[in-house]
Amino acid sequence: MPHWFKLRHLDGFFHGLRSLPKYESRDYTSQYHKVEPCDLDKAKKVPVPDDWAYSGVVQGQAEPVFGSHSLLGLKDDACFDRFGRYGPYGLGYSSEVVLSSVWTQSGLGVKLTAVVVRTYTGFKWTRHAILNFRAMVSELALRSGGEYAVHFLLHVRDNDLLIWADPATAQRVLDDNVLAEFHNLTVLWSEAQMRLLYPGEFGPSFSNPASGNIHGVFRSAHMPLQHFAMSHPEYTHFWNLEMDVRWLGNYYELFDRLGHWAKEQSRVEAWERSAKYYIPRLHGDWRLCLSRSTCARDTW
Repeated sequence: MPHWFKLRHLDGFFHGLRSLPKYESRDYTSQYHKVEPCDLDKAKKVPVPDDWAYSGVVQGQAEPVFGSHSLLGLKDDACFDRFGRYGPYGLGYSSEVVLSSVWTQSGLGVKLTAVVVRTYTGFKWTRHAILNFRAMVSELALRSGGEYAVHFLLHVRDNDLLIWADPATAQRVLDDNVLAEFHNLTVLWSEAQMRLLYPGEFGPSFSNPASGNIHGVFRSAHMPLQHFAMSHPEYTHFWNLEMDVRWLGNYYELFDRLGHWAKEQSRVEAWERSAKYYIPRLHGDWRLCLSRSTCARDTW
């Protein structure tokens, strides 16, 4: 039995946020492919855990300053404590339990989406970071029926390492900088490699605060992402995240609702809107704001 099934839950919890589609329902199977559920062990006896949340929010909870839950279709009537959110991924267990769990082992009817997280050599894998990305992998990849996959794009800062030509070197970098449980999700890259892949004459570089060259991560983070996309033709869409991204709710719900909301948005003045913050208390209803001709040009 999984360890999280043995926990005594506090009064007031309800089981599972219903943020995922009902994959076995007639409505889903009539439109999409058949989904084979994922498990955390080879024997297929340990299911991917649910989140546990409180129904309702604390009295006096402030509304978000930027953005809107209701506009995106996200839940705003549930809250978590640390064990409800991260307990299934190892928070609160002893080191013996964690070491014995499946997490420590190293290991198409819908257009697929890759969630690519940018990391780098020397990144400190804090306990919180580990819990966060276990949750992301479980909720986006293992529980999504294959709609999403999570990858780590590891920036190797030492340009003398031939990570693209020497498997032993690449493995050593992986062992030194990434937890074993995330090894098979990680792709390595370096600025030296990008210079080989993008050798064009780019002309003089304009002055920038980072003092970086055109192949550096501060100037051209899109280069390794584009190379990743070319190497993974199975994906149609890509999200590029930083390691400090956090979401207190279910990751599938977040990305699914963002995708549905984005499909409804006009491409007209999309760049102008994306360059600003939406503050409901200041700007009012989103649709009314869009109907005003100066909405996208206002300083939000």
